[in-house]
Amino acid sequence: MGCRRFWWLLLILALPAHAADKPNILLLLADDMGYNDLATNNGNDMPTPTLDRLANESIRFTRFYADATCQPARAALLSGRYPARSGFRPVGRGLPPEWTILPEALKAQGYRTHHVGKWHLGHAPRQAWPRFQGFDSSFGFLNQWMLSGPVSEGNWTLSKPTYENPWLNRGLDDSQQYEGHLEDLLTAETVKLIREADRAEPWFIYHAFYAPHTPNEPAQRYRERYPDTPEGIYRAVIHQLDDSVAAILQALEDSGQADNTIVVFASDNGGPNFVRDNNAPFVGKKGEYLEGGLHTFMLWRWPDRAVVGVDESVTSIMDIYPSLLHAIGGDMPEDLDGVVMFDANRKPDVPGRTLYWENGALLPAHRAVLSVDGQWLYMNYGYGLGLYSSSPYEGAHNQWWRVPDWYSLESQYRLWSKQASNIDLTIMRDDVTGHGKVEGNILQRAPGLSGFTFGLGVTVAAGEGWQVLAEQTGVWRLEYHPQEGFRGTVNGLPLASTQRLPVGKCVPVMLSGYWFLPSLLWGGEPDSWVELLVDGELIAETPGKYSDIAAELFEQPTWIGRAADGSQSFQGRLGVPRFLNAVLAGGWVSDRQAFVDSLCVP
Repeated sequence: MGCRRFWWLLLILALPAHAADKPNILLLLADDMGYNDLATNNGNDMPTPTLDRLANESIRFTRFYADATCQPARAALLSGRYPARSGFRPVGRGLPPEWTILPEALKAQGYRTHHVGKWHLGHAPRQAWPRFQGFDSSFGFLNQWMLSGPVSEGNWTLSKPTYENPWLNRGLDDSQQYEGHLEDLLTAETVKLIREADRAEPWFIYHAFYAPHTPNEPAQRYRERYPDTPEGIYRAVIHQLDDSVAAILQALEDSGQADNTIVVFASDNGGPNFVRDNNAPFVGKKGEYLEGGLHTFMLWRWPDRAVVGVDESVTSIMDIYPSLLHAIGGDMPEDLDGVVMFDANRKPDVPGRTLYWENGALLPAHRAVLSVDGQWLYMNYGYGLGLYSSSPYEGAHNQWWRVPDWYSLESQYRLWSKQASNIDLTIMRDDVTGHGKVEGNILQRAPGLSGFTFGLGVTVAAGEGWQVLAEQTGVWRLEYHPQEGFRGTVNGLPLASTQRLPVGKCVPVMLSGYWFLPSLLWGGEPDSWVELLVDGELIAETPGKYSDIAAELFEQPTWIGRAADGSQSFQGRLGVPRFLNAVLAGGWVSDRQAFVDSLCVP
């Protein structure tokens, strides 16, 4: 008995101070649930009695902004940063492993961390999986196109999503098929985690529902309660989601943990408006930078439920991370974009700030800005401008003429985007030749998925033969020949140009491209393209199908001015290399000419 008590004491001492006294954290995220899908918000008859009750026990944030689509919203949620910083515009390869994201920050405070449900933050490199991103356990699916069939590393066969008998991953194992309805399986997992939790240490559960995302496939016991119409089936999906929340909250009550658990419920974006107006009274839908696409809601229940009410402060999905860390007394990272939403008395106290969104999958680039006072939503679709009131009564009309200085919002966006697209790296180079290597930020330093730009100032010296400008083994390589020009490969796509550079003069040389995997809902083949530019002018371009690289290659450094095996080197001088997680085409990179000019600055 004494020995047991000794080891128990060692366990407690190994935890951060008062770890066992910290509140548990239950973070529930719905998928495509609009503002109008919660009955309390508009006083409608949607079947959400559990969520309505939770809302009455919570602070209900009615001006909560997420994103227009799934992936960037989840990137913002777990990183506390704008998704553009990790390349999610809207797709990306994964959150940078070098970042401390929410589950990792909580682990440092003594929490056990669990992921249940949808991930959708990268699948091809294992470095992007939940178990490599700070979660002690994971049960769910990497994205919805992997629910209908087996997947394993290197075999990413995509298929149409389903809720019935889904294929799911546990931890780092290959997917297996489970009998039953997806939401029932996920709910059972979270209920089990709550009931079997070790009370000696706090826990964090991130439960990401797939409901009410399409296809609308409620379990039969819910389907039979509603009319066999598109809206009736959707209401059944919402009813099942509400009951899933009820089962999870009941597990908290039954296990005696409800009074020591922070509960947060939110949605990742507005609803699609396929069968009903999910987002009323706001105009717009999922995928659009109108209020209906961005503006959802958030419920935040403190353990003692003493602080409740409705708050209309402008809040962001990025704010959940710093607010949770603040709530448990954790150390706050300095590089978060989100803000703490509460004062010392746990009452809402949200500082005003401008919010930004952007989508690089479409050219010209799309972007949106919410003004610092929260009154105006500015949009630039490349081919047209819009300025919309955030008021639900005026949000359908472009009112650019009412705000004469609307261009200031575009200027603010350009400054923000320029900073957000830069990739932080460790650069080691020789002061004389510029030769060296680049390390760090492994999931953005290699081209694809999403946008990528590499820039280098090149000063050619007299010489012969092929000379390596840059190389990441097995990923990409760019060479120059004083007589023959350029050649290279980027993620398997070849590039070549006979253009030659002047001797003794620094010239900006750039690789830029976009790697994209269209969803099965959109149709189309996976596609990508890469460009080679000299002094900002296109000299070679290659289109092709998207393909990713082996996970082990991400760790390879990017060599500048020499081959990885040392067999070749560049005979001139090279400037400081720059990497962006955006493309140069279509005016996407803010101040494109400034970027080009910067490559030859001494």
